[in-house]
Amino acid sequence: MIPFFLAVLIFLFLNKSSKVLVNFIKQHVWKNMPFWSGFLIVFLVMSAMAYLMINTLIVNIQEIITFVNEGNLTIPEEKLSFFNKIFDQTKSQLLQWQEKNLDIAGIISKLFSGIMDILNYIFMVLLYLIFIILEARIIPMKIKSLSRYSRQSSSKILNLLEDVEDTVSTYLFQKTLISVLTGFLSYIVFVLFGLPFAFIWAFLIFSFNFIPNIGSIIASLLPFVFSLVIFDGFAASFWMLAAVGAIQLIIGNFVEPYWMGNSMNLSPLTVLFALAFWGSIWGISGMLICVPITVIILMIFARFPSTRSIAILMSNQGNIDEKSD
Repeated sequence: MIPFFLAVLIFLFLNKSSKVLVNFIKQHVWKNMPFWSGFLIVFLVMSAMAYLMINTLIVNIQEIITFVNEGNLTIPEEKLSFFNKIFDQTKSQLLQWQEKNLDIAGIISKLFSGIMDILNYIFMVLLYLIFIILEARIIPMKIKSLSRYSRQSSSKILNLLEDVEDTVSTYLFQKTLISVLTGFLSYIVFVLFGLPFAFIWAFLIFSFNFIPNIGSIIASLLPFVFSLVIFDGFAASFWMLAAVGAIQLIIGNFVEPYWMGNSMNLSPLTVLFALAFWGSIWGISGMLICVPITVIILMIFARFPSTRSIAILMSNQGNIDEKSD
């Protein structure tokens, strides 16, 4: 089901972006521009960006495998003594543990296998997306023709679909830009500190930034742990962590609330519950899309009197009247 939900979210984003692009071109360039041409432009641009990103990731992963196979990933002698004091292990035991248990090459191999699984996911998402695109223009006619809905009810459902598209696509657009900004600034920090494979770590921060509350923390700790092995001494690792943490702090507490506000209308407790619930079902993928799915559920609940009370409890301040009429 994850590829299907991802395809739906991508379609909502593409559809909204296409509307914005077409309206802009109609006002300034071509008044009779058809919608399908704008959708095609957005789709091709997004596909090209996705291809470049995936290709760059594959190249970086291949460089990581080469880096590990050449024996460059070893714990320096001075750090072995430090870890000895912390974990109460002798230097020989630590070296033995490093050789037998710290199978970085195996971990990287599994990571590469995971990337292949992701590519398979991408194929399934594209397949679903194609069918959703083909079906999209027919859905309003189907809703209107359903005999069990009155004319007023069908109009409410169509309005609900429009509201869902507008809210979710706006969230995805804003969150993507914020994640790109966070990843780009983190990439600059990694390059300045000389951390190998800066693009991989920046991409992880970009991706994990979609996971509310804990995603940015996890993504910041991963390159920090890697730097503890790579860098000489500990000062550079902690300074790098402090710089990345400062970026997360400023963007998460000032830039993001200022720009996005509370457009999702979800209470913090609801977000935490959604994170745990969807994460327990679909793992990291569920954590990444937990907010859009929960928002859709909230908006659906708000439209029906029998479930409106649940929507009020899920909302941030109990104010759902404007979108529930």
